[in-house]
Amino acid sequence: MAILTLSTVLSQARTMLNDDTAVQFPDPVLIPKVQLAHQELQTALWDSNSPSVRAISSILTVGASVTSITPTSTPPLPTDYLTAFKLMESSSNTQAGPWVPMTEVFSIADLQLSSVIPGATLIYWQNYQDYILLLGSTNQRYLQIAYRRAITIPVVSTDSLGIPYAEQYLSYRAAAMAAGTLGNPEALKSLSDMATANLGRVISANRGMQQARIKP
Repeated sequence: MAILTLSTVLSQARTMLNDDTAVQFPDPVLIPKVQLAHQELQTALWDSNSPSVRAISSILTVGASVTSITPTSTPPLPTDYLTAFKLMESSSNTQAGPWVPMTEVFSIADLQLSSVIPGATLIYWQNYQDYILLLGSTNQRYLQIAYRRAITIPVVSTDSLGIPYAEQYLSYRAAAMAAGTLGNPEALKSLSDMATANLGRVISANRGMQQARIKP
């Protein structure tokens, strides 16, 4: 399945709005609506536990006494990093490991106040703002981060959507937002309903081999 570009969504949305010549909705007017819809779609994929918005970092070498991993630290966070949900550490820099799950805590500072001191392994980590805090270790350690990733939001018509089948939601959702600005409640409702229906299809297409979650 080829991942389409923003131009496809713009064209489809304009067709639904009967504006194929882009008189009412040229790119500067319509693109921000697609971008809002793109943000909504990424959130919906995260809520559904889609692998499309999850990633695992490469093996990071964490030196002794390193207590934070940021976008500019050594090692740095992945460029598409949003927030971590699991960290694994090892004494080996190979995938074979052995890899040991680390323990997420509410506050590294509270551990330090409780006189917990760094040892031979990292053990503890904390999500803090947009980076990761560590208690630190007396040894060099190796780390992998399982994290929520950001999919680049398209800016110009030639940019990739970044999500398979995303156009099925983005086109209807952007058209619905545009219809709302025209004061057309019937078109707004119809397009919104179709966007909602297609959202479930896009989520299913991005579930990979995971089983659907069964609600009680």
